[in-house]
Amino acid sequence: VEVAVEKGLPPGLFLDMVEIIPREVSVRGSEKDLAKIGAARISPTLEELKAGGELTQTVEIIKSEEFEEEVSVEPGRVKFNAVLAEGVPKKTVPVNARIIGNPVEDFRLKAVIVEPAVITIEGPLPKLDSVTKIDTETIDITDIAKEQNMVIPLRSPEDSLVKIVGSPSVRVNVLLTPFTVTRLLSRVGVEVEGRSVYPGWKVEPTSVNITVEGVPSEVNSLDETELPIQPFVNVTNIVSRRLTVPVQVRNRTE
Repeated sequence: VEVAVEKGLPPGLFLDMVEIIPREVSVRGSEKDLAKIGAARISPTLEELKAGGELTQTVEIIKSEEFEEEVSVEPGRVKFNAVLAEGVPKKTVPVNARIIGNPVEDFRLKAVIVEPAVITIEGPLPKLDSVTKIDTETIDITDIAKEQNMVIPLRSPEDSLVKIVGSPSVRVNVLLTPFTVTRLLSRVGVEVEGRSVYPGWKVEPTSVNITVEGVPSEVNSLDETELPIQPFVNVTNIVSRRLTVPVQVRNRTE
């Protein structure tokens, strides 16, 4: 439900703290008639607004042409509260951080936190209605490798009649999260460690496959000819000639 003051408001006055209960109405009718509907509106007078207090207003359906069949509105009347204020209309809108680029390959963008998350703008009501957000200046995060905390200026609204109230900049925190990949190391030889009552051991199978997970720069740089990752079995205190034992892995990487 929209509000349109009958005959309009004089210069220097605007509606503040507008409350409509309920905010929406249901309209029933044929599809052909419903397609003609542009808006639902209430039209309080300036005198009613000056008197203050809660008003009960009849909902008017704005249509492109007359209905051909019966159309009903539920509810047909709504409650309306507003303050007739002097000065320049104001509006609170969210701040949108404009981000371009990507971090280094080991990280992904986790979150962008803007403080404050909303700001106040002021200007003529018709101009304010068209503003849904205020952008920051562009933030380039190409190849960053750590979280960023910075103060970024806000972009001025496109319409010069709309102004930002208060500080023209916000604090932006860019949070990163490690990005991991996996890699299969095939047929890595299993070593035997430890001292036993028997002089020699052999393992079956003699090799295992190992899956490693980590950041791309480390995983992709592993040299399979000189692996810092070594599977082994420990035979210390084993008295059986044949036994199934767990494969352990020594990892010399960070």
